[in-house]
Amino acid sequence: MATSEFTFEGGPVRHSTRGQVEAREVHRVLEVTPEGLIQIELVLEDLRVTIDGNTTEPLDDPWLYRVRPDGRVMERPARSAEDSFPIPLPDRPVRVGESWTRPFTLSDGGVTGQATTTWTLASVDRGGAPVAKLTARTAGTVTGAALPGLPPGAQARVLGTIRGEGEADWAVDRGRLLRSRVETVVEMTADIAAEGQTVQLRLRVRAVSARDPAAPAAAEPVAAELLIAPGRGIGALSLDLSVAELTSRIGIRFGSSQGAVLLAYGKPPASVDVAIPDLGGMRYLIYDDLGIAFGITTDEAHARRGPTHAPVGAVDVITVFIPGQRAKIFPAP
Repeated sequence: MATSEFTFEGGPVRHSTRGQVEAREVHRVLEVTPEGLIQIELVLEDLRVTIDGNTTEPLDDPWLYRVRPDGRVMERPARSAEDSFPIPLPDRPVRVGESWTRPFTLSDGGVTGQATTTWTLASVDRGGAPVAKLTARTAGTVTGAALPGLPPGAQARVLGTIRGEGEADWAVDRGRLLRSRVETVVEMTADIAAEGQTVQLRLRVRAVSARDPAAPAAAEPVAAELLIAPGRGIGALSLDLSVAELTSRIGIRFGSSQGAVLLAYGKPPASVDVAIPDLGGMRYLIYDDLGIAFGITTDEAHARRGPTHAPVGAVDVITVFIPGQRAKIFPAP
């Protein structure tokens, strides 16, 4: 849940606006590249936006991030200002009481600024699975702001400060954010000069963001064909089956020809040709309604890299995804 308050003062005029956003964040990993870059989809479910007591129609499009294994955000939506996901973690081992810093650029709602957040490992709860207790303090300055509605020829000089504090619980073994609360206050003074007169405006924005763990979902029964029997097998596939028997049951495998794929699945609704750096060309046969795609090598570059890659015209990669989600994984043909 996030809450924001905006206060405007200019001479005898004072106006305040309060907004609140409630939603359940759902994170899905869509892809992990060979270099370790992770594509994450953030969806806000059951989103509710209220401004001054009035509910508005929210924007609930998915947000896509590309994140390094250390949490640094490399690509993000234009409307997001996050540099780390889900929170800035240290790039070195730290002891209780030690701190690390993370500078960031504020660019939100027409306001720009520079600030630094100092995170501290306050304690580690070892009652069960270890949980790191983190605290945060932010300090910075506002360097500019877009002020709409100024008269022609008006000049505006904006100065301000950024400050904040927060806390978070981080599950060490699971690498997961359990809960967090961050409060940020931006205070600005704008001197507006027009037609020989100067007017001073004061603006204050207070934003509070809190994340709490969702209630655990009821476990759905697992289909018999997916049940894992330790020491025996998975579903109908047992450890005593030969390779030929396994292949006859599960179908297409690494090294199968393109013709074998077409014979088993028919002509694909879509195909995409891609060039993979250092690996060569590949053609993906995409069966979106089934949630599977076969990567067929299209040049000798793969074969030259050894037996772990298929020859030209054979299956080198098999990608399984949620049916109907092709557009989120593969570029449009």
